[in-house]
Amino acid sequence: METILGSRYRVIKYIAKGGFGKTYLAEDIQLPNKDKCVVKQLYPSVDDPNFIQVARRLFKKEAETLYTLGIHDQIPRLMAYFEQDEKFYLVQQYIEGYTLSKELILGKPWSEGKVIELLIDCLNILDFIHGKSVIHRDVKPDNLIRRSWDHKLVLVDFGTVKEVIAEQTQLVPATVAVGTRGYMPTEQARGKPRTTSDIYALGIIAIQALTGVHPVELIEDEDGEIIWREQAQCTPQLADIIAKMTRYHFKERYQSAQEIITALASLGNKPEAIRQTQAVQYTPTVQLSASQIANLSKKPQGTSINSSSLNSARSVIDTPENLTNFHSELPELLTNNEQQPQLETQSNSLETESNSMSKAQKSRKTLTTLGVALILGAIASGGMYLLKQRTTQSDQNNIEKQVNHFSEMLEKQEYQACYDEAVAMNAQAADVANSASMPKEQLQEFEAQCGLAQAQAEAEDIKYGAALAIAKTLPKNTSIDAEIQQQVDFWSGQLLEQATKLYEQDGNIEQALETVKQIPQDSTVRSRVIDLKDSWKAEFATNEAIMTTAEKALSEEKWVYAKQQAIKVKDSSPTMYWQEKAKAIISQAEEGIAETVSTEAEKPKAIAPSSQIKEVPIPEIIKVNKPVITEPKPTIRVNQDSSESLRDLDDNSESLPSAPSNSSPPNDVPLRDL
Repeated sequence: METILGSRYRVIKYIAKGGFGKTYLAEDIQLPNKDKCVVKQLYPSVDDPNFIQVARRLFKKEAETLYTLGIHDQIPRLMAYFEQDEKFYLVQQYIEGYTLSKELILGKPWSEGKVIELLIDCLNILDFIHGKSVIHRDVKPDNLIRRSWDHKLVLVDFGTVKEVIAEQTQLVPATVAVGTRGYMPTEQARGKPRTTSDIYALGIIAIQALTGVHPVELIEDEDGEIIWREQAQCTPQLADIIAKMTRYHFKERYQSAQEIITALASLGNKPEAIRQTQAVQYTPTVQLSASQIANLSKKPQGTSINSSSLNSARSVIDTPENLTNFHSELPELLTNNEQQPQLETQSNSLETESNSMSKAQKSRKTLTTLGVALILGAIASGGMYLLKQRTTQSDQNNIEKQVNHFSEMLEKQEYQACYDEAVAMNAQAADVANSASMPKEQLQEFEAQCGLAQAQAEAEDIKYGAALAIAKTLPKNTSIDAEIQQQVDFWSGQLLEQATKLYEQDGNIEQALETVKQIPQDSTVRSRVIDLKDSWKAEFATNEAIMTTAEKALSEEKWVYAKQQAIKVKDSSPTMYWQEKAKAIISQAEEGIAETVSTEAEKPKAIAPSSQIKEVPIPEIIKVNKPVITEPKPTIRVNQDSSESLRDLDDNSESLPSAPSNSSPPNDVPLRDL
């Protein structure tokens, strides 16, 4: 049945249930895009009718406070608040992202630069809300959301609204501790939070990041100070700052977030960027009322909890309507009437501290609180070792051996063997239930870790396709889901680059298309893959047809037409392969054009020499014939004998053309004929 709250917000799904209400993911049906939002339903556990009037006034006041806080970019904006059927509703901005707890992986310490980046990001938020006289009261990794689109941390789930109902009226006890075990200082456990309580919680998160150790695993000295420096790799200066943030007594801590920002600025370290991840997980909390605390204090102390449960169960002391990860299914909390007695019977004593507590009392309370918190956390969060699961010591030893075995293979970088063995054990566990084997969740953790390590080894050899093939088979819902997805996106990008080179440089479209087929559907580059595939296919079909026409024109010595076709490709396609191919055809066409022009220009030059030879003898003939014009000498005698006449003629022969030697005139020829 469809549920609409406030005549406007359609419930999409139920997210979580806490001590003071429920949380839903909804959509605003009055907006065009039906924007998603988070609706928190708050209802008191007190049946006194007079309480409604008091709660209504305080609820309105608190909603106005949250509305003011919503101005900040890293705090969910309060969109609306209303009352319906004597229940109060807050409508807040939907934050898409993942919890900081997914970046804080046990056994994997952060670098100093990343921790400074974390501190500065969160301190700016605390500085803002403390300036508004608001205390968060529940700063923890699960209430810090890494926003997907810009990777900034967003602080959610303010404890102020919880205290509107739980603390600020005389109709309910004022001793409810709002906070989370491990991140909550002593004054807050006594129901007296201060701004320095938020600073303490943030300092604990920094210690967790530097050491890779969950806060509940850290021990305290006689003065209640946390012992952690030896497990952290950071400069003494940063360690001093964090130590001051987490002092046992609130007066010894930094009194404002701005003081810490100034101290961090003096270090001169450059913060490192936090890697984008996309894992989701939720750490529920449990609220303890005053009566429960009183009952628990009568229980015997000395509960022993297996430390291995700390790996997956983060225990706390209180909870309201927790909403940390808005886009994943979250488990319901143990808050109904049937579950509360179970919590009371399975919990150890939690003593209320006073300022005059002796050192011995502090130490005893620490141990007592640890026992209570771990049991509550194990029940509430559905950890690896559920308290109701009974295993023999022998089975437990076998499990520890398996854990050590896989850890050793990872340390020795025997990734393939580790992965294969984890896959085999998971397959066997699916068929046969074995109490001596690791729980399915932990087996899947090792399969994911070993498989990811093997995939990374493949990627280092530039075998991105093989790496992605392994990543596709890894189990989901593990602590490294975010890291796996990050690597998948990176490898997909690298594979897309390889495919792009195959097409743009080699023109090998078939191989390029085969390469991008290996990119998973859920990769962030998938949309680019689809666009590029369509672009490649269209460009290849068009250019291939044009180039075929150009090559045919070359073979037919149609140089100009071939060049024109190749220029079309050159001008329209920036791809290297088509550019080079077009340039080659243009070059051949230009050579053909140049050769044709040269041949036509040489034809008139071959006729010129023969016409010039005919004109050369003309002046020579004129020159030789000029002497013929000379007149004969008048001294010639007519009656002279023929021999003398011939001699005279011989004397003048230089001015006459020479006669052939064998052609002298006959004797009977008269001289006048000469």
